[in-house]
This record gives sequence, C-alpha cells and structure tokens, in this order.
Amino acid sequence: MKAIIDRSEISGKVSAPPSKSYTIRGLMCASLAKGESQIVNPLASDDTEAAAEVLGQVGVDIRKRESLWQVQGGNLHKPSRDLFCRDSAATLRFMTAISSLVPGRCRLVPGHSLSKRPIKPMLEALSQLGVSCYTEGNSVVVYGGELKGGITQLPGDVSSQFISALLIISSLAEAGVIINLTTPPESSPYLKMTLDCLERFGIEVKTSNELRQFEVSKQEYKSANYKVEGDWSSASYLLALGAVSGAVEVTNLKPESLQGDKI
Repeated sequence: MKAIIDRSEISGKVSAPPSKSYTIRGLMCASLAKGESQIVNPLASDDTEAAAEVLGQVGVDIRKRESLWQVQGGNLHKPSRDLFCRDSAATLRFMTAISSLVPGRCRLVPGHSLSKRPIKPMLEALSQLGVSCYTEGNSVVVYGGELKGGITQLPGDVSSQFISALLIISSLAEAGVIINLTTPPESSPYLKMTLDCLERFGIEVKTSNELRQFEVSKQEYKSANYKVEGDWSSASYLLALGAVSGAVEVTNLKPESLQGDKI
C-alpha cells in the first residue's frame, strides 16, 4: 500500500475507540451472570469477535446491535467442537479459566501466532485449584464442571491475563480462592481494570496493598449495564495529531481511567 500525505489544516472533534481490554472483560463477566447484561459501546474487532464466538459455543447468547451487545449468561454447556480463539491472547487465557466451569471437556485452539505464547503458568495455577488441564500439542484441554477452589500461586511477572483469568472464575469456586503472587505484579493497571470490571458485576475481591494477594469468597455474578470506556492507547494518536497540527477534541475518554496507557 502506498499512502501520500500532504500538508493539512487539522481541527475537529472525534470519539476515541472503545477499549478492547474492557470489552473482553465485560463479555467474560456478563457470560457468568444469570440473566441479561448489556455491553454498551463495545469495540468490534477481531479479538472481541473471537471472544464472542467462543462464548457462544459454550452457551452464552450474544445479540449484537450497533453500539450495544445483549448478553444472556449463566448457563454454560459443553461445546460441540473445538474453541478456536484465533490470535486473541485474552480470549485463550480467559476462556481456559472459564472452561473449568463448563461441564465436560473443552479443547481450546490458538491461532498460529498465539500458539507461540506461554500458557503453562496458568495451567499450573488452575491445577492447584483442582482443575484437570493440560496442553495437547499447541492446544489446551480442560475438564470442567466443578471448580473446587482453595489456594493457588503463580509469578506476578508473567502475563497479567493469567491472574485476571483466575480472578474472573474465583467467585464461582466451591470453597472460594486465594491467589498468591510469588513476585510483584508487572502489569498492575490491567489487574486493577479486571477488579473494576468484577466490581461492576457484583463481585468483591479483597486485595493486599501491593496486589500480591487476592482473596475471593464464593459469590454470584449479577447482570449489569456495562458501558465500555474509550481506549487511551488509541486516543494517543489523535491527541498527538492535535498537539502538533491543530486543535483536536477527543471525547469518550475517562480522566480517572485505570488504563495504564493514560499516563
């Protein structure tokens, strides 16, 4: 592709695209809540479509309208075929954890690029909670239906998605869950985003000040009207354009956002 850019006068008002991270977290939480939840202003992208498609295969009804996805959750069932997660790391990791709640066998298949990324630390943590799970080639196999819970640990300097995935399922464990991090978390903003999403769906998590320990008692998800905030990373390009070229107003951004890219 060849692009030619000429000198221009830049000004105007534009809305920041919705956050992919919050959209996927909202979908996962809504899938575990009985009744209908609404995801307002979701991001439509390959990653969020992958998440919605895989959730649909385990019994989550997602009806998509413009700027609104209606999610009927709380009734998971065994999929009839493999769960293809494309190249969405969040989908693979969150769904690996959620598969522990799905009765029967789930086989999760990553796309080519995603197959090269690690998953073992989370499988080890899930095993400590009584989940039978393992890798089969590049795929992940999980036998779910009864999440016992208890105490688990994993390094904090691995992907924050491993920790977030465990947090998403912990309230539905029979005995609750305590997650201990053996090293400080490297991506605490993403963990705070997960905790924020859980709170909006009625789940309380006790945390240490340094986010090295998480304690989640047995609770039920509550359906919610979940509005996805704008993505600060995407907005940075628009804000930079205004900074160097003219007056640009970017809306749909939350000044008190927990997104690390806001800084």
